[in-house]
Amino acid sequence: MGKSVEAKEKIFDDIAKNNYPVTVWNLTAGNLIKAEVKLESVVVGRRNELHFSCPSLAEQLIEQMISGTGKLNFFVAHKGILFTSAIIQFTKNRLVVEIPQDTDFQDRRIRERVDAFAVTAQLQIGEKIITKNAFNLSTGGIALVFMKSENIRELK
Repeated sequence: MGKSVEAKEKIFDDIAKNNYPVTVWNLTAGNLIKAEVKLESVVVGRRNELHFSCPSLAEQLIEQMISGTGKLNFFVAHKGILFTSAIIQFTKNRLVVEIPQDTDFQDRRIRERVDAFAVTAQLQIGEKIITKNAFNLSTGGIALVFMKSENIRELK
């Protein structure tokens, strides 16, 4: 079930107040790109917005992530939240996105997670072996990100 704008505003205000790291990520041509940004403020009004500051390295990576959909993926490990949001504005050191819609906002299992840049997993599905870089690890498992074009159900 989705959360109201007020409930989401409270969650995002907590993220900004506590300076929790926010990861912007995208899977492009099979490569996982991640950049860390900081949520500076939440603006609720005519347009419900999240305002992020971006260090210069994150800015360059985000430029690579922006695609025709006009949306970016976000992950807040400290809150176990994963969401997709539409870009409103992206300028030097600043990213403004919409507060995600109910269907795009998901609470994830809350377990300590660590980035897994150097972890590679091999999956055998039927006769095919797929090698993927891990997104992160937790005591509950490993997160692997697949592109929509990688339809793993068809590999059986």
